[in-house]
Amino acid sequence: MKTNILLLFQFPLKNPLHFLLTSFLLFFLFACQNPAEDVASSESEPAIDEEAIKSEILAVQKELFEAFKQGDYDKAFSMHLQSPAYRNISDRIYNYDETSEFMGSLKSQGIMAVEYQVIDPSFNILDPNTVIETANVTSKLEMEDGTFSPVIPGLATIVYQKIDGVWKLGHVHVTDFPPEE
Repeated sequence: MKTNILLLFQFPLKNPLHFLLTSFLLFFLFACQNPAEDVASSESEPAIDEEAIKSEILAVQKELFEAFKQGDYDKAFSMHLQSPAYRNISDRIYNYDETSEFMGSLKSQGIMAVEYQVIDPSFNILDPNTVIETANVTSKLEMEDGTFSPVIPGLATIVYQKIDGVWKLGHVHVTDFPPEE
């Protein structure tokens, strides 16, 4: 089994918190991989069907984005991993309960739907049950009065985990690009 190494950089790293978060994620990725174990077990592990896994992730992503586009935030949130370890990082770090509360408040904030688009996704398949996707993304909010927000470009990193045969979003990190001047 090959050892996968994914380097994530958030530019600019002006904020010490961004540096710490990036350092923690890199530490986590390295700690989860044991090269000695990979060499010892490489002969007995079945090959990973990367194309099939990517296809499964893209299907989950399509279902997630359709739920957001329909304003079905309950369905969208049900696709996230219910775990104390879950994190959603955007304007701050949200745990599972805080993310639930935030998503439950979107319609009361006048946000009726969210349209996402993924550009140039990259998949790092750590094992048959763990995938990291990084991509450029755009989002657009549909407001209660029928108007749309300007398109918001950004970067996303999503860690998908397959639990009991179902893919869940275990960690989400979205950073919007600063507005152009």
